[in-house]
Amino acid sequence: MSCRWLSAKCRMLFLRTRHEPGRPPPLQPPRKVRPGSVFRAGTGAGHRREVFMQPFVCAPTRSTPEVHFDAASHRHRMKGECYPENAAAFFGPLFTWVKAYLAAKPAGPVVFDLELVYFNSSSSKALLDLFEILERAAASGTNITVNWRYDKDNDIACECGEEFAEDAKALIFTLLAL
Repeated sequence: MSCRWLSAKCRMLFLRTRHEPGRPPPLQPPRKVRPGSVFRAGTGAGHRREVFMQPFVCAPTRSTPEVHFDAASHRHRMKGECYPENAAAFFGPLFTWVKAYLAAKPAGPVVFDLELVYFNSSSSKALLDLFEILERAAASGTNITVNWRYDKDNDIACECGEEFAEDAKALIFTLLAL
């Protein structure tokens, strides 16, 4: 699987490799952080709670969607086809990340954009599990919106979105035809 944890510091490119007089020394590579680590800033009285987590990124394959969950922006995207051979192995790390993210009580509104062209029955069950995790967090006060994006000519994707939306009581679940 091509999933990996990225940190904002790791993505930065530093062209300067040696220390030049009059210039600050180059930044050191970030220390290794356990995947899913949560850092909190300003958690004392009167401070707004901010969550710093490494994004969860998974490149698309023939049978798995592109996944980009970003705690900093509170925007999370899953796009493509989803029929992995082992749905538990694919969705397991994703569920772990989402649970850690929601346990930190994100301060802003949270948006999940899902644009799945095709998914099999085991992925459907995993999506139900994801929506259950989101539903519990929304019921406890987190503002969560799920945008179910589907091709306007794909009636099955529309019907699946409608069925998922029926079970969402605390979530804001919107169906968006493309």
